[in-house]
Amino acid sequence: AYQNIPGNINRLKAMMSGRFTHYSKSLDPKGRDFVIWHVNDQQDSILIYTIPVGEPNRQGHWLCEFQIMTSLPDEPVGIGFLHLTELNRDSILVQTYDVPKDFEYTLEQVLAAPIQLFRDFEFDKLIPPTDLNAPDVYFVRQSPVEFIGYSTWMDEESFDLSEEGGFNRQQFIITPDQYIWGTLVCDKDKKLTRSFVTERFVKNQMINQKRVGQ
Repeated sequence: AYQNIPGNINRLKAMMSGRFTHYSKSLDPKGRDFVIWHVNDQQDSILIYTIPVGEPNRQGHWLCEFQIMTSLPDEPVGIGFLHLTELNRDSILVQTYDVPKDFEYTLEQVLAAPIQLFRDFEFDKLIPPTDLNAPDVYFVRQSPVEFIGYSTWMDEESFDLSEEGGFNRQQFIITPDQYIWGTLVCDKDKKLTRSFVTERFVKNQMINQKRVGQ
């Protein structure tokens, strides 16, 4: 059980790890219900594999994330890295990084050998993405099995949902079985004017580093 994992950073990383199905309210004509994200004329759904990689005691806490279509697991839609840093007992910073241009590992290879493949990987040479929708996120423990994260502030020029002269930030809620992604829109004084939840990622398979590779 997740609550028995010692250390908040280890517990958050474990809850972030797994195979997730992507649901979105943006696919519902009325914007009310979460709908499975289908592509290719409804033939494929989008799956997210988030895999703990490397040696935490030596390299830090890293996750490798693959976004795939169900019919094309060897041709990922996107790949990235997440780095977790413990700021204090209850706060953890999560940062996103792009994969290097010469990254050639497949999802199957990373699942089979998440420690060995990354033993000599140069994590310190990874670069942050240019995508403004991937800001740093600061998570705070709410309970042993729930973390809430808030991104850094983004102004109206970087995100078209902001009010004139205002700001917005992303909000994430992570529990053992899912994580939820929403947006908070604020005025120029950073007072909340509206909020909405658009994305939901439901875990349908656990991925434990000790079980997928040694």
